[in-house]
Amino acid sequence: MQRHGSIQAWREDFTRAHSAALHSPGDHLIYSSEAFAGCQPGEIKRFLDGSDVRIIVFLRRQDEWLEARWNQRYKNGRVDPKAATSFMEQLEGDYHEKLRSWETHFGRDSLIVLPFESQPIGQGLEHIFLAALGIDAGTDFVVSPPV
Repeated sequence: MQRHGSIQAWREDFTRAHSAALHSPGDHLIYSSEAFAGCQPGEIKRFLDGSDVRIIVFLRRQDEWLEARWNQRYKNGRVDPKAATSFMEQLEGDYHEKLRSWETHFGRDSLIVLPFESQPIGQGLEHIFLAALGIDAGTDFVVSPPV
């Protein structure tokens, strides 16, 4: 999914992509988006109801996540460098609570939690992502352009 200005725009694009993907020749649909972190698990559950869902979560160390988040917001002009306290109050860094919400809706066996770390050259997150699902990317694996 592409970056969007609002979660509503992302939802609309996701709905269109999902409708199109349902008519694809493959046996499995794989969705990957950082935007899922901002969604309500119950909403996704209703949307994908009846599907066999696996949720793969890559988690950064929280100190690294905090630094990356600050840098991203600062670079985009969305935070005042003098307002670190305010920035800290806005963050949702409780991984346990977020994961528990997904577990409640999809079940513990549907969650696969992996560390987000720098990957060896030639082995991007896509390959680790697929390996966690038991899929060998092999030589035929193609990363589709963002929808």
